Amino acid sequence: MSTNKGEESGVPDSVNTDHAEILQTIPDSWMLRECESYQKEMKSCSKLKSRFYQFYVDGKAEDCTHWEKSFDDCKAWTRYADVEAANRVIAAEKERIKKRLLGHYGNNVWEKRKTPPEDWNVPLPDWFIKRQKNSNIWKYMGVEIEDVKVKEEEPDWLGEKLTSVTTTVAANAPSCSIL
Repeated sequence: MSTNKGEESGVPDSVNTDHAEILQTIPDSWMLRECESYQKEMKSCSKLKSRFYQFYVDGKAEDCTHWEKSFDDCKAWTRYADVEAANRVIAAEKERIKKRLLGHYGNNVWEKRKTPPEDWNVPLPDWFIKRQKNSNIWKYMGVEIEDVKVKEEEPDWLGEKLTSVTTTVAANAPSCSIL
């Protein structure tokens, strides 16, 4: 017997499936989450740790009443099939997503790609593959390094750089001895 409401239909558990026949007539109804998630957001927003985070990021405490309103509207939808309440929750979800993606779409520093670079899938250099012979992924996969044909050694600058980094780390690393 299934305990999850949406498990039989393949719908994620976080989607509110109450009054499914009415829900299908509401545009963007897939955005309506279970009421428990709005309650969790409301509690999380008003916790002390969250308040510190809000002060750090925004310089002021966030107004958590929108989560309370969404929770109340979600309960109204679940209990009474109130379509207006469901629409208010969906509008709040749209606003939340819009606010969340504002920085992404407002970014004018980087030029967004239309297609991947031409050489995005070129093989790795042979020296890099040779260096990986002791890595955990190679051991996990059971690949023998001898199976890979290596034509060239690693570049000279790489060995010098690794030696320099290793020496620096060893010189500056804290030492501790427990007797």
